[in-house]
Amino acid sequence: MISKISFQDFKEHSKQLLYIFITVCLSCLIIGSLFKTSYKAYVVVAPAEDQGGLGSMIGGQLGSSMLSGLLQTDTTDIQIALATLKSKIFLFNFVNDNNLNVELGNVSTRWEVHKEMSKRLEIEKISGSTLINISLKLSSPELAAKHLNNLIFSLNAYLRDNELNKIDSQILSYENSIKVTESLEKLKLLYALLERAMGKKVMLLAD
Repeated sequence: MISKISFQDFKEHSKQLLYIFITVCLSCLIIGSLFKTSYKAYVVVAPAEDQGGLGSMIGGQLGSSMLSGLLQTDTTDIQIALATLKSKIFLFNFVNDNNLNVELGNVSTRWEVHKEMSKRLEIEKISGSTLINISLKLSSPELAAKHLNNLIFSLNAYLRDNELNKIDSQILSYENSIKVTESLEKLKLLYALLERAMGKKVMLLAD
């Protein structure tokens, strides 16, 4: 026997079904966000034999020379470079320049950017070698590879600009000292230092 269902009962039953449907949808969204797929791109860098630069490899394809002339194995320069790569200001500028704020979860402050990039960026020296493994995890393999390359190039440019500023200060100092120095021995030394500094500047600008 089929029982009669009142309109009020039907409305209440429909509400329950709607609540269940909404709950299921929300649960699916939450589960989907928890299991969001991410992809990691790797770059292996090593000091080049000629100028202490770094070569890079992503996806099996050899990239251009990285950080040339700036990073020596286990030196203060390489420690500064890796510290820069993990610094708040550098990562904040990189994320803004490459429009990665939405990719990282709509981050806006330096602290938020650094927190999210620290989860995705890994830097590890390979034991027993001079190689350094750097990886970046993003929502697609193409995006991860692209921005990891961009990250290395940005670091290279940042270090090069800092080095150029340092060399320019040295050149100015040597030139000023030459103007007021009368000792031939000191002048010889100053000109040698000036020539060396100018040579380094030419190499960096040509890189």
